[in-house]
Order: sequence, then structure tokens, then C-alpha cells
Amino acid sequence: MSSAQHRDPRDPIMDGLLVKYLLGEASAEERETVTRWCALDAANRKYFDDFRLLWDTGRALAPELRADPEAAWERFVERRTAPGAGRRASGPRQSASQPGDALPARRVLLRWMVAAAMVLLLGGAATWWWLSRPLVLDAPTAALTATLPDGSSVTLNAHSTLRYKDRAVTLEGEGFFTIAPDAYKPFVVHAGNATIQVLGTSFNVRTRDSAVAVVVETGRVAVSLGADRQVISAGERVQADEKGLLKWASSDELYQYYRTRLFVCRATPLGELLRTVSEAYNVPILLVPPDTDTKPLTGTYRFGSLDSLLNVVTQTLGLTWTRNGKEVVIR
Repeated sequence: MSSAQHRDPRDPIMDGLLVKYLLGEASAEERETVTRWCALDAANRKYFDDFRLLWDTGRALAPELRADPEAAWERFVERRTAPGAGRRASGPRQSASQPGDALPARRVLLRWMVAAAMVLLLGGAATWWWLSRPLVLDAPTAALTATLPDGSSVTLNAHSTLRYKDRAVTLEGEGFFTIAPDAYKPFVVHAGNATIQVLGTSFNVRTRDSAVAVVVETGRVAVSLGADRQVISAGERVQADEKGLLKWASSDELYQYYRTRLFVCRATPLGELLRTVSEAYNVPILLVPPDTDTKPLTGTYRFGSLDSLLNVVTQTLGLTWTRNGKEVVIR
């Protein structure tokens, strides 16, 4: 008999051959080796059946494996020992290190579960289903952070909605994106009439009325509006509106407030801060006289009590504030 027929079922070389067999990548000679090995004795055949069950379970658990392999393991154990799962009840479960146990140690099982699932994710229909499945995220009253099916992450500001499918999203409102790189499939954001295309970066997109503002934190993105196109890098922003695309360098960090819970000002005009505060608290703010909005302000203010924030800002600039119904008036 060949040496392959005498291998221990837990031999990693045989495990690798079984992986090739289940992937359909084994040669005719390798398939024949597996067939002979399974027919050699009942233990080998049982090991193959267990391995195939593991493989099939890995395919079913592929999305969960990416996030939590331990939880996937528990689900695998439940499926494998459940009534009607194709096994007889065998009494108390043996330690995986005991000679009578036909399955590899738990660590080896987890390794092969992850390997099988990731191969399927990266090379088969599971990848297509997982990445292209439609998803809707809605943040009606508070900011929401989520991981998208392709591994990218997004934080939506309050009163924002995102629709995702196959690395393309439609955004209404405001969102900060950290994109998982994929050289073969660019990530695209549709916001208003603008389109933002990126391979791997982090950036903020805000739609307000008919204007779209994009701020790049890391990497580069391409913003298109009709036939006009601008490429912007970290520290730059672009605004898309009815006048076209306007790009400029910007050190503004106010756009981060809904993620960091901080209003960061660096010689920021008061009017710009107040517009952001008005949006964040959903409270109209009137500045009297209007030309006061150019006063520069430097500092970091917490996104907490509106009264406390207004007290600090107005005292810093020698101003006062009052309420007029729902409106705040600053003089």
C-alpha cells in the first residue's frame, strides 16, 4: 500500500490534500489517493465525513467567521451534535487530545474552518453574495457607526440614511467613511448630484440643500459632478453645487464632531462654528450683528450641554446670548 494509506487521519499533509479535494483543485492522482485512503478503514472514512461537514459548515458560517470565530465554533458544535445531524449520540464529549477522538484538536478545527470559509469568501459565490447584498442604514436621531459587508466602516450623522450594494452607496445627510482597499473594485459614494470614487481612504461627505461637501482625512478621492472632476488629498476639501466643483486646502476639523463628540476650532470663524452647532443641536442660532461671524475662534469644546457650550464661546469673544423662543440670539 502507498504511504498515504497509512497516514494518521490527523496528518496535516492529508488535511491539505482534503482541502484541495473539496475545492475541486486536486489532480486525478490526488483524488484517487483520497478515495483509496477513505476505503482503507472506517476511521479514515469517518474523518473525511467529519472534515466535509466542517467544510460545509464553514461555508454557511463564513460571514460570522470574519467577525467572531469563537461564536462560529459554538454554532458548529451545536450543528454537529444536534439530533438528526448524521451522528449517533456518543456520551460525554472526549477531549480533542485523546487518542479515541476522530476530530483534530479544537485549534486545528478552527484553523480549517477559517481557511475553508475565507477561501470560499475570496474565491466563490459566497463572496459575491456577501459583498453585493443590499443594505440600508438609517440614523434618525443619533449618530450610528456600522461595518459594511465589504469591511469598510461608516459613521452616519443624525438625520442621515445610507443605501449600500456592491461597494456603492447612496448617501442622504452626512457620513464619515473608512474604506477597505480593493484595487479591483473601487468604492463609490453617490451624494446629491456628485459622485465620489475611492480605492482606500477615509473621508467625510455632507449633503446640505443642493450642495455636497467632501473632506479627505487620509488618502485621495475623485469627486465628479457632470463632466467636471477633481482629485483631492488629505487636508483638502471640495464643494459641489450648481456652480460646479470648488477645491481648497482646509484645516477645518468641525466635520468630526459627530464622531469625536468635540468641536475643534483652529482660527475658525465664529459663524462657521455656530452653523455646525445649530445643525448638531437642531436649534436655530441668530448672530447680531451679522459681521460678527468672521471673528476667529481657537479651542476645543465638548458636544454636551448647549448652554455650557454657548457660555464658553460667548465669554471667550466678549459676547452674550439669550433665547427667543426656540431660537438662540448671540450679540
